[in-house]
Amino acid sequence: MRHTLGMCAIALLLLPATPTAFGGWTVITVRDLPEYFQVGTATKLEFAIRQHGRTLMDDRSPMVTLKKAGGGFLSKKQRFSAVRAPESGRYTATVTPEDTGTVEITIDADWYGSDVTLVPMRVVARGQEPAPLAGHDRGRQLYVAAGCVTCHAKLDDPQLGDRKAIAVGPALTGRQFPVDWLAQKLAEPERFRVGTGQESVMPALGLKDAEIAALVSYVNYPQVGARVTVGR
Repeated sequence: MRHTLGMCAIALLLLPATPTAFGGWTVITVRDLPEYFQVGTATKLEFAIRQHGRTLMDDRSPMVTLKKAGGGFLSKKQRFSAVRAPESGRYTATVTPEDTGTVEITIDADWYGSDVTLVPMRVVARGQEPAPLAGHDRGRQLYVAAGCVTCHAKLDDPQLGDRKAIAVGPALTGRQFPVDWLAQKLAEPERFRVGTGQESVMPALGLKDAEIAALVSYVNYPQVGARVTVGR
């Protein structure tokens, strides 16, 4: 019996460690995410891959997958390989949706299973220009696409489902902030410490003013039934 227990203990020690334990997590940040796509129209998705949210990675072979939102595992998928962009750590995939409707877009970083699925996005007919999204809805798109969701839990938003954040930045569940302060924090993150350690600093993402305004609107948007804490 003791022999058996000893062998079990050795087997547990030999099991592979989780990818996170060896730095196997990344933050994928999309630049200039469109609000919608047009069917049959090629659109470039440019994104960066940062190990630990900081170190830009140049040696990956990312893949972008499109499928009908809510279509299930067996739904038709379109796959697009991304190529390295001139800037360090950045990649570009050119996607061309085949059908109108709503699609889920997943970006696979090619690193220990790290990926992100964007908020479902609209695909409209060629030449169509739908009404702009409300500020907080656009902010939700960007909260996921800019990588905020990877490090900052936002569990009061049912539309983000059961996404689990890595405990690097403070949780934003049920929190609201002064608009000007939060906008400045997003524009110049290097001036603020956001994690538990002295090295935990948000990367500068080069967000545009309209993107910052949408993110502020989303973070401060009162989710139904949520208890709200106001502060910094």
